[in-house]
Amino acid sequence: MANETENSLYFKEVVYIEWTDAVAVADWETVEEASLFECKTFGFLVAENDKAICVAAVVSDSDKQSNAKIHIPKAWCEKIVRMPLYDLINESAVNPDIFKLSHGGTL
Repeated sequence: MANETENSLYFKEVVYIEWTDAVAVADWETVEEASLFECKTFGFLVAENDKAICVAAVVSDSDKQSNAKIHIPKAWCEKIVRMPLYDLINESAVNPDIFKLSHGGTL
């Protein structure tokens, strides 16, 4: 049964995406070779349809808004891994050692 924390989440899923991006250059230069960027994105799933997926770095559940978003064409995605946000923040479902600070003071 869902609890209060899970029910308060407007953005309920996080995603990890491996994808290939186009390269854009705004300077005059000689192009030696055509290239693309291999990218990795992790964030809150904001919106999705058959053609694209939108991921945000920052969300506000109370305002139902998001910031720092990227819209990625699904045709460019090689891998999409989904995880319910509640499973990530629920300490009983996650190894508690990942929440301990390192000697340098970071997680």
